[in-house]
Amino acid sequence: MSDFELQFAFGCPAWLRPWLPPAWVEWIPLALFLAAILACVALAHRLYARTAPVLERRSLWLLLSLRCLAMTILVLFLFRPEVTYREGEKPLLGLLIDASRSMNVRDHPDLPDRLEQVKSVLLHPPSELRSILGRFELRFFAFDVGSREIPGREVVLVAATGDGTFLARSVQEAVAALGAQRLGGLVLFSDGADNSAADPVEEVDGLGAPLSTVGVGTILDRKERFRDVRLADLEAPKVVTLNQLAQVHAYVEASGFRDEMATVSLIQDGRELAQERVVLDDRPGAQKVTFSHAPHETGSKEYRVAVSALPSEQIEENNHRSFRWEVKDAPIRVLYVEGKPRSEFKFLKRVLEQHEATQVLSLLKVGPSQFLQQGGVEGVKDILGFPQDRETLEKFDVIILGSIDRSHFSAMQLENLKEVVSAGAGFLMLGGYESFGGGDYLGTAVEEMLPVRLGPEDPGQEKEPFVPSLTAEGKEHPIFFGISDFFPSDGQPALKALPPLLGCNRTLSAKPGASVLAVHPAARSSSGPYPMFGPLRRKSLLDKGWFLNLALHRLHESFLWAE
Repeated sequence: MSDFELQFAFGCPAWLRPWLPPAWVEWIPLALFLAAILACVALAHRLYARTAPVLERRSLWLLLSLRCLAMTILVLFLFRPEVTYREGEKPLLGLLIDASRSMNVRDHPDLPDRLEQVKSVLLHPPSELRSILGRFELRFFAFDVGSREIPGREVVLVAATGDGTFLARSVQEAVAALGAQRLGGLVLFSDGADNSAADPVEEVDGLGAPLSTVGVGTILDRKERFRDVRLADLEAPKVVTLNQLAQVHAYVEASGFRDEMATVSLIQDGRELAQERVVLDDRPGAQKVTFSHAPHETGSKEYRVAVSALPSEQIEENNHRSFRWEVKDAPIRVLYVEGKPRSEFKFLKRVLEQHEATQVLSLLKVGPSQFLQQGGVEGVKDILGFPQDRETLEKFDVIILGSIDRSHFSAMQLENLKEVVSAGAGFLMLGGYESFGGGDYLGTAVEEMLPVRLGPEDPGQEKEPFVPSLTAEGKEHPIFFGISDFFPSDGQPALKALPPLLGCNRTLSAKPGASVLAVHPAARSSSGPYPMFGPLRRKSLLDKGWFLNLALHRLHESFLWAE
């Protein structure tokens, strides 16, 4: 039901317009209209003051009333009053429901899980809440690593299946969907388990609409006798290659089980593939357990990581998580586009071509609008340049852009690239004088895919030689597996000598949700050290291009670095 607003407006007589301010020419204030009425009443009273002694009191008041009424009607005609009814729209209220797996947890055996509690409140609100919600037009969103709008009648169908929770990104996407014009506010229902690298409070600051949070679940972990072991997070690539090792990282967090042993298992179809034992430390923060497994069958395969339940554990629903691998037998098809024949092109192409699991089609710019094609990919005929249509681009699993500026691509080509990457392809941009901001990619579809902000203008290059420093996350990341000793980390020097890089591209900062793996040891932007390697979580090149680890390893062995 919509609101109605009753409005009064008074027009200005033509003869009065020269005497009034410009703002009153069309519509005069109500106060001026009332002043005119009072002036008429005063005039009528003045006219009858002389005849008052010879008239009866009753007759005097009757004549005075009729005269005031006549003059009031005359004033009404002069000021052209208008009375309008305007049907007003209610402000929008966005209701965001956490649909990540942690919302499946039952905080007590006799209680429904967290998501069901939220549904119960929204579908059958108490009278006080119903009265408040009735003032708004309600829009519902389910979110995990992002948000999606759902019809109100489908709230009951929301399932807690998300693999993570990015609070800031989900709120920002909901605000974009609602628009700022009628947005009255947002209410977020969540257990608060944010998995992004950003500070949610900082990222949602300045939304322009009030944001209210409703905590779901209990704080049992603060109780002295609370005992629980949970699988706090799970990291696994989405696409792997047949008979090739891939890594799964499980993060186990315990409360009340200090120095006790827990068993963590990797399971497929009820069969245990691998097992690791971990001594629980009962300290804040999760303990990492890594599994390496090579799938032997192609297709979509579901796996599960489970932590064995311990005696007197109070919540067992959070002891396991599932994930799915797309196992492919076909080689990884790579499109590598480079703007000039620099050393990176020769050696990176050689590394990729030598590996049996990859097929490489490279395009090297040799003229203003000419590209030299080298190599080939099954199913792709000879092409004269970067694919013009999305269908051809979809035949590649990984696209690499080297030092080549934006002028060599049309807006449609870059938009096709973004859509293909959004659908699951891997994307890598190499450093160079014509990459990132120097390549004029600010405001393009490529910038949307990058894990770094380019800023309002090209910030230039760092040209002093340096050796990148690994972050704590980078030291443990599979990309640097076997080569982390070549880099300084956590203020500690590298254990092995490594020739320095000759420079790097400057950027503003990493985007929310990005994993910064290595940074410049000294040079900084206003947001911190320049990031050197920074895949976006769940959009990492590792999903399709696990070969990057091998390529970096070979590059280090050859002591080859960017110009």
